[in-house]
Amino acid sequence: MRRIASHSIFCKQSHPLSYIELTDEGIFLGIHPLEEETAATEFYDGLLIPLPAGSRLPYPFSLERIRQSGITEHISPGDKIHLYRLHREVIYRHG
Repeated sequence: MRRIASHSIFCKQSHPLSYIELTDEGIFLGIHPLEEETAATEFYDGLLIPLPAGSRLPYPFSLERIRQSGITEHISPGDKIHLYRLHREVIYRHG
């Protein structure tokens, strides 16, 4: 089993500071709040988005486009998924 946590997960709605639970075969088990440190939980910064296996993120990649597409609306426990990460990089330029 894998637990993958992030600052936020978007699946039907926003799940702040949560983790997604998957079988070793990539079967979605659920999303849970990250209330305490749990052994063997991977953590990624940014936003995680589970998609049905074989689906692609709508381009250009943005949370608003993902919401509009409704692509996460049909994910249920027992579905095989792929997990994507949207990460905003901040670039500072002086001057």
